[in-house]
Amino acid sequence: MQYHMTAKNLTAGYNGNPVFRNFEIKIPSGKITTLIGANGSGKSTVLKTLARLLTPLEGVVYLDGESIHRMPTKSVAQKLAMLPQGALRRLLSRSCPYLRFFL
Repeated sequence: MQYHMTAKNLTAGYNGNPVFRNFEIKIPSGKITTLIGANGSGKSTVLKTLARLLTPLEGVVYLDGESIHRMPTKSVAQKLAMLPQGALRRLLSRSCPYLRFFL
C-alpha cells in the first residue's frame, strides 16, 4: 500500500510542553482517515502538526516521502489542504442566511 502521509516518533505540543509523544500514523493515498478521541486528547494538535501549522518537538512528518517541514510552502499547498474546525459553518452561514435554522 502506498502512503500519502506518514509521521514517525512525533512529539508535539505548545511552549515546549508535549500534548502527545511518540505518535505514529500512516495515511494511505485515496482513503479516508479519521482521528477519534475524547475532548482534549490532542486530535487538533495532531492535525496542526501534520498540516505544518505546528512544528513538532520531535519526530518527522513525511508528505509523499519528503519531510513536510522542509518542503517549500508552494509544494505543500499543491498536495495538502486542511479545513479547520468551524470554518465550513462560518463560510456557509455568510453565504446562506437561513442556514442557522438547520444547524
